[in-house]
Amino acid sequence: MSEIEIGNLLGERCNRNECTGTIVEHDSEGGCSCHIAPPCSYCVTSREYCSECDWDAQEEEIIKDSKIVKSNYIPPVYKQRTFEDLDKSKIDWISNGGWHSGMKVKGVYPEGTKSDDITKALGCGSHVCMAKLSMFEGVFYCSWFTD
Repeated sequence: MSEIEIGNLLGERCNRNECTGTIVEHDSEGGCSCHIAPPCSYCVTSREYCSECDWDAQEEEIIKDSKIVKSNYIPPVYKQRTFEDLDKSKIDWISNGGWHSGMKVKGVYPEGTKSDDITKALGCGSHVCMAKLSMFEGVFYCSWFTD
């Protein structure tokens, strides 16, 4: 007896519990923004589902992740860093908020640091990120687009 192959990709037969449905994809809002910061959420989010039995790839991933967490995952204990914890001998920063497609940070830098050094360290030195940087006596604020 041969093993039945379960469908996961667009156009494949589902075959879950003898389901004869076909794997299709949900429409996705937005578009690819890998040209800014790959991989983007548009490209890595599972959109496949079965047209007949209601199997959904994204829901399956969530269930698998929750079982891993419940079975053998011990979460690390983190102490949230504050501005006072930053190392003033190097470019160092903490999150200062953000929005669905951008990031804001507050940080410190040693004397002689150039603005390009900071944006490069933050990973937003490319012109497509449209970084806005303000520097004042060892303290900087920076915001940029991520998606």
